[in-house]
Amino acid sequence: MIRRLLLFVTTLILSASTLRAQQVMLQGFYWDFPKPPQGRIWADTLRLKAAALAQAGFTHIWYPPFAGNGARSGGYDPRDLYIGPDNTVTSAGTKLQLKAMVDEMATRGITPVADMVYNHRDGGAPESNPAVKDYMTTFASGNNPSCGFKRPFPSDRVQLVMPIGGSTGLGVGTYTIRMRSKGSIFNGAQYMFYVTTNVVGGSRWSPVNPAVVDLTTDPANPYSVELGRNYLTKINSDGDVDDYTFTLSASQFTVGGDRLFIQAINYNSEYSDHLPISITYDADGAGPIAPVETANYLDPFGTGYKLDFQTYTDFSAMPSGQGSLHWDGFRPNFDGSSQAGWSQTTCLGPEYSMQSLDYFYDYDHNRPNTRSTLVDWTEWTYDYLQSHGLRCDAVKHFEPEFMAHMIQQMIARGKTPNLVVGEWYGENLDELKGWVDAVQSSLSSKGVSGFNVKVFDFSLRAALKGALDRSESPRQVIFTGLKNGKGVSGFNIVTFLNNHDFREETNRAQNNALANKNRNLAYAYLLTNNQLGIPLVFYPDYYGYPAQNTVYNGETVGFGWHPDNATDRAGHQAEIDRLIKVLKTYINGSQSVAYLNHYGGLNNGPGAPNNFINGSDYTKLLLYQLNATGSAGGKDVIVAINFGTTRMQVDHAIAIQNGITTGTTFTDILGNSAFPTAVVDGQSRIYIDLPAKSYSVWVRGTNPLIALPVTLVSFRAKGGPDRVQLSWRAAAEKDLSSYTVQRAADGRNFNDRAVIQPTGTTTGPADYAVNDTELPSAGTLYYRLKMTDRDGSVAFSKTEAVTIDPRGLYISVSPNPTHGTIHAELTSPDDDLPVLLTLTDASGRAVRTISRSLRKGVNAIELDVPHLPIGSYTLQATDGARKATERVLVE
Repeated sequence: MIRRLLLFVTTLILSASTLRAQQVMLQGFYWDFPKPPQGRIWADTLRLKAAALAQAGFTHIWYPPFAGNGARSGGYDPRDLYIGPDNTVTSAGTKLQLKAMVDEMATRGITPVADMVYNHRDGGAPESNPAVKDYMTTFASGNNPSCGFKRPFPSDRVQLVMPIGGSTGLGVGTYTIRMRSKGSIFNGAQYMFYVTTNVVGGSRWSPVNPAVVDLTTDPANPYSVELGRNYLTKINSDGDVDDYTFTLSASQFTVGGDRLFIQAINYNSEYSDHLPISITYDADGAGPIAPVETANYLDPFGTGYKLDFQTYTDFSAMPSGQGSLHWDGFRPNFDGSSQAGWSQTTCLGPEYSMQSLDYFYDYDHNRPNTRSTLVDWTEWTYDYLQSHGLRCDAVKHFEPEFMAHMIQQMIARGKTPNLVVGEWYGENLDELKGWVDAVQSSLSSKGVSGFNVKVFDFSLRAALKGALDRSESPRQVIFTGLKNGKGVSGFNIVTFLNNHDFREETNRAQNNALANKNRNLAYAYLLTNNQLGIPLVFYPDYYGYPAQNTVYNGETVGFGWHPDNATDRAGHQAEIDRLIKVLKTYINGSQSVAYLNHYGGLNNGPGAPNNFINGSDYTKLLLYQLNATGSAGGKDVIVAINFGTTRMQVDHAIAIQNGITTGTTFTDILGNSAFPTAVVDGQSRIYIDLPAKSYSVWVRGTNPLIALPVTLVSFRAKGGPDRVQLSWRAAAEKDLSSYTVQRAADGRNFNDRAVIQPTGTTTGPADYAVNDTELPSAGTLYYRLKMTDRDGSVAFSKTEAVTIDPRGLYISVSPNPTHGTIHAELTSPDDDLPVLLTLTDASGRAVRTISRSLRKGVNAIELDVPHLPIGSYTLQATDGARKATERVLVE
């Protein structure tokens, strides 16, 4: 029989050297979470869950990136860093809804963790970019001693513009654009050529004429082309030069002034370094006058060069009016201050390098304007969004020194983040450790000590994925990861199982796919081994995954990367909550762990004697012991996780420490094993009997649990102009000593307001009500209920917020639940105030309506509802300008 036990978390105050507050983080979203156009406000979803998550023990919630480009954005294409006006809609809701979300988290004692995209930006206006012109015409694909091979600038992020009409001397006539690969090393690379004007319009992606002309057969030059049509061609191996010629008529451009737009975008291949090496213009095409050279790349900054290189990097007119930045804040850039020094143009390296240009426009973090813009943005995030935690995206794509610079600047401004974690997507332990070491070293050089930057442990995650989905030995997990694999401190690590980036849809065994099966076993390890780092819980692993092909507001979302069947889509909220309580009650602060069934490597636990009675595949067992020294519970804790498919029965040796001897008893506090206790035998063993795919936790002692003194069904606070009514319902008040109503003005520092003696019921519900009448004139107050057992143990209810408004209209119902008659009290700010009372059922149908004229103060009103079905109802009172509502339960 599985025992169900309630754990109560106590708080112990120990020295900082032995115990730090245990942090537990939730990733509060997944890749395709529903957006506002799909009828969902994710900020409200997280706001409404904040109280329960705080009570469960979560200390940090990582919410979706907020600076994305629109309501459907995934958030990783930031445009206006500061969101914009209050009604600006992000993927998670409006700016004000985001503000309400983070404020609620902070009120509940949870740190909001902002998803900071420090590596790139998207969606700016077009502007001239001399650095890109210099790079494309002079240095792309060249070899430079300072950086070696230079990658081509991405052709989909630049448009080439040439003024025509007006006073330019360029108008009606024949134009010839000569294209080639500057480096002659991209043979076979395809690209789509498109030329247009403001009058003709269109673009490479939205052509005026959708029919594509295929020139990949390499017909004889020149190619006669028309404006507004795509031409598919490729770079050949013969020093390929492609000439595109067209005749511009007066009807195709604005004679008083227009522009010729040239786009040459790679097609189904990597970026190449094709560019116009010459553009000529012949006014009548008749000769013998030679055509005018308008863009010879050999002299790109000469007076005769008419072609402008534009990128979408003008961020000077953001809706928020903040975060302005231009081309000189992005890669590539100049190291010199004048054209004479432009030969030192910064590199664009391959994808794996920090000089890559992988997504949108990558910042040049060495530029002072870029650094100050990003640090100012971080400070605003810290202040306005109360995000004292930072999750930093794609840190492998920019220098660790910038991360150290940002942290040092925030500390100098008196706004030290309590958590900074970098996402280095990769399983190479040397790279992960190298990034942490580089940031810490840079911090030290800047005079910063005592700050622990963190990194996600992708390597440990991969080992857990293998144990769950590929039936690999879970014991490999012991020696994998930053802590045990490289000796990195747990204070520099965030552990996790799944996140939004794992979206492989076909081969579920690959490491870029979700861990699909028995995810609770991995969380049992991450949440009971405090040596590994701060544990992160993935939102769908906690609450469950949406069904495939879910319909939101008429839109079907496939969720193709989600688990295949309903069982695997289920969340593990109840189990994770219990594991967090175990972690915080007994394990937090433990200074070491002994891996009891290791197979080498660390070699810090006993090896034998071990007697496997059943489940002979002992490689499927993960067994370890947390040392009592420094721990919150002051007791050794043993954890066993059975990854196998058969029942595991074993007599296994444990670590003899902290006074453990023959006859010492350990209690199974989760009740998952076959026996409630385990006793150390004469060979230093305990007996473990676990079902397949299960786990349990044993704490030293015969009765290590602190049971909750009362089961609290509900706790509510209702405000009025001169009082706040506190009401609650309790069940099973066994051994309860007292209730204490507590109040705080800031949601954190609570003071006692009233002590209530319990009725002593042990079988049925007990209802309580008390009024707090000593109130400020206006403002918000926070209330909670403290429950004290006869043995001195204490538990707390959730926190309720109440806003005091002396001109408000207030309603309360008592008792609630009710039977037959609803006893309501309405508090009016005025005499002779006419109000309409409406009682609606759960479907919104009005089942009773009455009118009353209220006097100033408290008015008692009774509604007889003898035949009302059992259920939930809403009672609303309104005077036309103000409304007050109360939820009523009818039993």
